[in-house]
Amino acid sequence: MKIISLNTWGGAAGLKRFLDFVKHHADTDIFCFQEVWSHGENHIEKLKDLYAHLAYVEPNLFEKIQEILPNHEGYFLPVLFGDYGLAIFLNKSKRILNSGSQYVYKNEGWYNKEQPGDHARPLQYISVETEVGSRTIMNLHGMWQKGLTHADAPNRIEQSKRIVQFTKTLEQPFVLIGDLNILPVSQSAHILENAGMRNLINEYKITSTRTSLYDGPDAFADHAFVSSNIIVDRFEVLPGEISDHSPLLLEFR
Repeated sequence: MKIISLNTWGGAAGLKRFLDFVKHHADTDIFCFQEVWSHGENHIEKLKDLYAHLAYVEPNLFEKIQEILPNHEGYFLPVLFGDYGLAIFLNKSKRILNSGSQYVYKNEGWYNKEQPGDHARPLQYISVETEVGSRTIMNLHGMWQKGLTHADAPNRIEQSKRIVQFTKTLEQPFVLIGDLNILPVSQSAHILENAGMRNLINEYKITSTRTSLYDGPDAFADHAFVSSNIIVDRFEVLPGEISDHSPLLLEFR
């Protein structure tokens, strides 16, 4: 199966550029997107003075993606105020077994008014049938606070522990992918590795998951971890300035 994961930045790098990228990769089995808006006009208006890029985001990004992927079924998971969150698009040729979410940072509805980026973080997941058995795909946008680097913090360590707790409930091999907001060499990452997950950013010697549109201090944010019984056929960071994050491509069995 082929997965592409991307923190879309809400389409702020250019909606046409982003949608052209998605169209070009329309043969992908599963898209995992972070920072997706759905009917978000009112919410964006309230926050745009805090985050400059919100002036350029697409408030109906989920719907725009669904329009250009008629052969995929979109699953939107609201994270904040019902209009901002995560999205998975699954090719309709693949049989979905179940879907859901699990909070791995704070609890549902938790929100820090002083730090709008610091809010509850659910892990979105789907289980699908493949030629070699069922697989669970987890899509995550990990905890983030303005002014905080991606180095270890108590909340990030707790987040990793809660991810591990959830994976222990899974009966099938799994993939964890998305913008985890952690460094590849950190206690937060080691907790996942010590639970038996392969850290593909380290394994494939990826040097950055950011584009030139990002002006922060951390070269890493996006990750892919897989359970030990997943066979990885291909993993790479795709080129292109379609977000301040780079897309991750993973082909696996």
